[in-house]
Amino acid sequence: MAIKFKKTILEPDYPVVQTKAGKLRGFVADGVFNFRGVDYAKADRFMLPKPLEPWDGIKDATDYGYICLTINQNSPEGNFRIMHRYWPQSEDCLNLNIWTNCLDPAAKKAVMVWIHGGCYLDGSSIEMVAYDGDELARTGDVVVVTVNHRLNLLGYLDLSDFGEKYRYSGVAGMGDLVAALQWIHDNIAQFGGDPDNVTIFGQSGGSSKVATLMQCPAADGLYHKAITQSGAPNAGPTVSKEDALALGAEIAGSLGLNKNNIDEILQMSYQDILKGAAKTGRTKFEDFMWQLCPSPDGDYYKGLFLDVGFRPEVKNVPMIIGSNMGEFGFRENLASRGLSTDEEKRAALQQFFHEDTDELIRLFRQTYPGKDIALLATTDDSVRLRVEKFARMRAAAADAPVYNYMLSYVFPFEGGTTAWHCAEIPFVFRNTQLELAHMAGGAEEALKLEAAISGAWLAFAKTGDPNGAYIPEWTPYSEACPATMFFDSPACTVDIARDTELEKLLMKKAFSMHRPDSV
Repeated sequence: MAIKFKKTILEPDYPVVQTKAGKLRGFVADGVFNFRGVDYAKADRFMLPKPLEPWDGIKDATDYGYICLTINQNSPEGNFRIMHRYWPQSEDCLNLNIWTNCLDPAAKKAVMVWIHGGCYLDGSSIEMVAYDGDELARTGDVVVVTVNHRLNLLGYLDLSDFGEKYRYSGVAGMGDLVAALQWIHDNIAQFGGDPDNVTIFGQSGGSSKVATLMQCPAADGLYHKAITQSGAPNAGPTVSKEDALALGAEIAGSLGLNKNNIDEILQMSYQDILKGAAKTGRTKFEDFMWQLCPSPDGDYYKGLFLDVGFRPEVKNVPMIIGSNMGEFGFRENLASRGLSTDEEKRAALQQFFHEDTDELIRLFRQTYPGKDIALLATTDDSVRLRVEKFARMRAAAADAPVYNYMLSYVFPFEGGTTAWHCAEIPFVFRNTQLELAHMAGGAEEALKLEAAISGAWLAFAKTGDPNGAYIPEWTPYSEACPATMFFDSPACTVDIARDTELEKLLMKKAFSMHRPDSV
């Protein structure tokens, strides 16, 4: 088979784009302009970011920029399902990447801004190979942007009790995202984009950040549509102002700091701050997961919609909200055992579900007709109901449509594998040939599902309506008519949230087992 090489163009003065602060040089690969590691702001530690200082000459934008420092070293586990990149880290991480097939300011193409996952602690704009935006830009005719920003202690340690200087330390990471959106608003036309047609979309922690931006007045007018994949503020980490301040005081105290000497933290190395945190018993990602997230102050970040409601200023923002069949269904994949009869499968399921086994099997068959009941063991029990609640509350509060989805595709490996947390990302970015062809039942099946999912996202980004040639009519979600798009193969279907009762019982079982990912 002949190997197809990308045709790359890179000259000293081409392609060059004039931004407000100065000129940038990227490169062209197969007709797509790439601008990587583009600085969008600068920030002092724990402070909100500031605009860039102008520069002379042409700044190179051909390499990805630094990503934020992380709490723990990354592990290579999980790369079979989703390929990862491991990249140099620095506090100087306020940069973004752009893919576009046109540099004409008059083109006014829809802009899709990706916000990565990893809670508020980890991840990056390039962590997953599937985040690459060249195929989405090339075949979808949009401008794709992915963003790095401050995370964990650097982005969300609330030190505001230590003085006005640190007033916004608990939302610094969200301030970065607002600054990125402001840079996009001011400059994206030079990359062929329309600053008045921007969609923010993200997955898992990125999904929560999308929803949190909607509660930040400083972001108003900088985006016009929103997509939350596999998460929402109520499906992930949240923190009260009191708890955020208590954490800040505890970690500062572990470093020997008080109101008189707090500024010493600005000169400490990141590793020394982590050592201080370790004195409080916090050394791992999981130790911070439920504590380091945006600190609501009623000002920069108004607070969780469950507590304060949706801000009326964003009631006209259309949304897509959804999740995957498998998500965090971490029980054993019984389908890989090769169990042949329903009796064998029922006996195996009983080890997890005990007296509720028969009722769960009944609900599973009703929800996913034709699917192997062994897959019940890995069906999500922690995200779906919270996502559905978010969709229901959003639909009731908004004047714009809300579209709900479920990725119910079963991948044909290990006897059948439910769509896991992150499984939809290659389909969204049109990177299944790169990422999933080896596990998605062959290129034809993967590409058909990719056309449905990515086509819906693209149509939504362009018009606010996800409907198009590759899916049946997708009607908006409401409490009276909770229409849900089930993305599947061989066909996608729209039904009335048929998974709700199944998910309620699965979540009940998860709580009874004291699952840490379910609290």
